[in-house]
Amino acid sequence: MLSHGAGGCPSHDQVFQQLYHMKKATSVCAAMHKHSAYTGGSESSVRHWWRFQELLGTDAQFEGAADVQTATFSWLNESIPLQSFALRRDLFAFMTRHQLAPDNKALGMAKELNPAIYHVLQPLSDPEPASLGLGDAQPRQPTLNACRHTLLLLLLLHHIPKAERQAGVHVLEVGGGYGNMARMALLAGAATVSVPRWTVFDMRQSTLVQEWMLRMTLPRSLHARNVTVRSTREIGSADADAIERFFGSVAEPQVTLVDTNHFNSWASATLFAAPPAGPRTPLVAIGTHSWSELPWEAFCQYFNAIAGRAKYILYATQTAWPSRALVRRKLARFHALYDTLIEQPFGGNSLNIVFRLKSL
Repeated sequence: MLSHGAGGCPSHDQVFQQLYHMKKATSVCAAMHKHSAYTGGSESSVRHWWRFQELLGTDAQFEGAADVQTATFSWLNESIPLQSFALRRDLFAFMTRHQLAPDNKALGMAKELNPAIYHVLQPLSDPEPASLGLGDAQPRQPTLNACRHTLLLLLLLHHIPKAERQAGVHVLEVGGGYGNMARMALLAGAATVSVPRWTVFDMRQSTLVQEWMLRMTLPRSLHARNVTVRSTREIGSADADAIERFFGSVAEPQVTLVDTNHFNSWASATLFAAPPAGPRTPLVAIGTHSWSELPWEAFCQYFNAIAGRAKYILYATQTAWPSRALVRRKLARFHALYDTLIEQPFGGNSLNIVFRLKSL
């Protein structure tokens, strides 16, 4: 039962604290970016954090045009400039855009594995201009994420036969950060990888950042000037016809940003879509930490819709977070359906893995 504040009704903070199992006297702001703000063990705190983030994210929306550098979006009674989103560590620290020091070890690993792909991806790894999302900061390049995204995307592409990736792959990304790997792949060109469709599943507030970053960068390149960027925010209502029309309309090449509230609609539309007239384009899935850090129920939601359909999966996981037992349980699901092409230890506490669907 909810305890009551003054006047007999619980305060907003009291409602959130009890429904989302926050520690006593925890503020909503603290609960947004600290797993330690919740009661229970690490698995429990992660579950409550994700649920709380998803709830709050449904309120986020652009305040005007999404394709201008001065774009803003309203969220939590604030007007947030996209040009400085990375500086709002209270809201977007998990995207790590604010961490600017390079990871030279990651770059070295990438270059050693496949120099040809490295020399394509590395120059693309920071957005242009490099200050996007960083306010007035002028970072030295490459930044931390640029280095690590180069390694992760290269690791995946290296293990997909060249002819197969040049012919085209459809990508499903569980948690897209600020859209950087999608941007890199689309700018790399068909000689490296052809991507007719790239779909990102994420919280609503994250899809707004991704849309802005992609709209600000892709049209600047000859390789990606014709890429369509669409978001489920366009649906505008919960009307089933509107949802079906959205998912039934694709203009390749296209990036589709699907917020978590529309994931099941996407899965249904995909499952019942008419099969293509020609050869089926291979499906590739990416989950670089977001998928692995989801609570078990949310992890299974994506696994059930994607695993067995995706031919290749790039998966990055910490070895002990949210718990060693949960990490092992998730990996066991993949091992039941997939062969491991590479399992690359990284940073002392993470694994970068590329899976390929087992032959049936």
